[in-house]
Amino acid sequence: VTESTSIVLARCAGWHGVLVEAVADSFSFMHYTRPEAHRVLMAPNCANFTTVRIGCVGWTATSLRDTPKLKAGACARPVFCGPLSALFAALRVPRLDFLSLDVEDLEKDVLETADFDAVPVRYLLVEVDNRFRSARQKGPWLQRVFAPRYNLTYVGKIGPSMLFEREQWRRDVVAVAAAAAGTAASLR
Repeated sequence: VTESTSIVLARCAGWHGVLVEAVADSFSFMHYTRPEAHRVLMAPNCANFTTVRIGCVGWTATSLRDTPKLKAGACARPVFCGPLSALFAALRVPRLDFLSLDVEDLEKDVLETADFDAVPVRYLLVEVDNRFRSARQKGPWLQRVFAPRYNLTYVGKIGPSMLFEREQWRRDVVAVAAAAAGTAASLR
């Protein structure tokens, strides 16, 4: 596996979660590669609810970007498009411990549709190096604009992705650990 964070997490760490995919063929393939995961066929980069036509094969950004230019007779399917926050609300997600975002250059568009104050994320892994763009183009926006908005701290680069952590969780974990250590010491 060279390009799937979720396959590695599922096979090596027992991860269970929700996979969101906008390209129909990729969505169908997820049944075989990650049968235990919940799967949603959706483009999570629209601010309002709508339907978009997406190519049946290819990468998400290519399919969405080329939608107006789809050639006559080319395979394109209508796909629900809406904000990521609406998906979290529909699934009744109170918080995310880990969110991995790999949407081939639409990361900013998708992140702009999520309210991470309403559904806080502990760790956010965002692919920044791919066939469309390098970290030099996405990294500064993530670090200077997006991360401070939601109190996320840049942890480091893991392969082609940048890892962020919500600062509040780190303080909470340290406080709980200190309290537990104090309790354990007083029980001795």
